[in-house]
Amino acid sequence: PQLRLPIRALAASDSVLIVATQDAVLQLDPRLDGAPAARLMVFEPLIVGEVTRVAVDAGAIALVGSEGAVLVSRQSGARRVLRVPEIAGPVFDVLLHRDYVFFATMHGLLRYRRTSDGLVP
Repeated sequence: PQLRLPIRALAASDSVLIVATQDAVLQLDPRLDGAPAARLMVFEPLIVGEVTRVAVDAGAIALVGSEGAVLVSRQSGARRVLRVPEIAGPVFDVLLHRDYVFFATMHGLLRYRRTSDGLVP
């Protein structure tokens, strides 16, 4: 796949490549040459400020930036937005674990339980 856009962050899981630009989050199938990128409308990158990272696993996609984080369920489309000051921002990185989501911030490492802390599974 080719995109002729400035790319802020990218992540891959199973057959999905997630690409974040400053104004869009796109999903591609990396196995298909020339396949069009699908814009994921559930994300509004400006809601996280300046995009710093994206992460994806079998259950969710996470987008983080200078103003917070957005997590979206890949199955249901449910969305959870964490904005500063609800989350100590800016958020520099994100890691999706089976049971937790970890956020790297200027205040240290934050850990949320994926389901019991109200995040998407």
